[in-house]
Amino acid sequence: MSRVLACAPQEAKLPVVARGRYVEIASERDEPVCRGTAAYMDRVIEAVFAVIDETPPDRRFVRFEWLELDEDDPVIGGGRASFAGDGVLIRSDVYLVEEHELVHAVQMMSWPMPNDFLFEGYAVLLDGKRLWHDAYPWPQSASLDDLLEAPNVAYEDYDLAWFVVSQIALDHGFEGLRDFWHAVPRGSSAAEVRAAYQALFGRSIDALVEPYVVDYPDPIGPTEVERRACDFALCPAGEPAMWQQNQWSALGPAGCEDDPDAIGPDQRLLEWGDVWRDYTLFGEPAYYGFDYHAKTSFSVSACELNCDNVATGIENSFEGPPFLSDPVFRGWQSPVRVEVRAARSDLPAAAPGALTVTRSSEPPG
Repeated sequence: MSRVLACAPQEAKLPVVARGRYVEIASERDEPVCRGTAAYMDRVIEAVFAVIDETPPDRRFVRFEWLELDEDDPVIGGGRASFAGDGVLIRSDVYLVEEHELVHAVQMMSWPMPNDFLFEGYAVLLDGKRLWHDAYPWPQSASLDDLLEAPNVAYEDYDLAWFVVSQIALDHGFEGLRDFWHAVPRGSSAAEVRAAYQALFGRSIDALVEPYVVDYPDPIGPTEVERRACDFALCPAGEPAMWQQNQWSALGPAGCEDDPDAIGPDQRLLEWGDVWRDYTLFGEPAYYGFDYHAKTSFSVSACELNCDNVATGIENSFEGPPFLSDPVFRGWQSPVRVEVRAARSDLPAAAPGALTVTRSSEPPG
């Protein structure tokens, strides 16, 4: 949940528990903030600026306040970003890691405010912790015009906004998405949104929710394909780690407060571990196998648009003994975001969990 307010709430300031280059984190909770979390938020912010092709200000401009959750009378019931002076205040009474709101902070500091479907849909698309993972087709019951002119998109329609924004990125690239954003000032009617899209791209915006033709190689040939919401992942860990003779290994967190690379806690993925380290590895079309220890889980997400049937999510959980997966083909054409996770209840750990990835150009067997 994100709403843009005129000013920040006037309350006594909470104590700051962590600072980064662009972010400071304040908390009213007793639970710790892992030592690498502020630096991670910095990297997410830099990754968003890179996607939208803008330059971050050389100063700390985001204050993130982690509030206690009153389940009977929540202050927010999620996360919210608002302008505060010459920066952005993010307040959350649920999750500490709110990539959705960090995307909003970048949007608010960089571009004029557009209609809400663009504001929210773009944030969902770039949010590696999004709650929506099923890449389903456009619902027949949904009204495109209602979405286009909604002053505040309802939370239950965020997935529709994600669908439309992802199709703009698919058909016109992130540059086209940028141009369209600037052509749709906040308060535009559905007719004005339609006219702006027609002027920019020479077709009706209805094309974004209709099937399109893919020119597959022979013998399949041109085929009409149903549109589905696209997945995308930022790669905030920076430069990809190198493979060593088609093998790549990474450690999970050794602790929380005392591990400079530990991020979290993040209760939305509690069953897969609420503390993690993040990595980036080179991806290419190949067969990949994953070997991980008990008390470790991991996720992999290609940092490119993926419009297949299922969007990216957690790969494996804590269940079972040390595990070796059968190699699976992945058509990766980009760097890949990897998180190696652990439960905070198992930390600190003298021997952190580990993930080993292998790749081969040949199928198993």
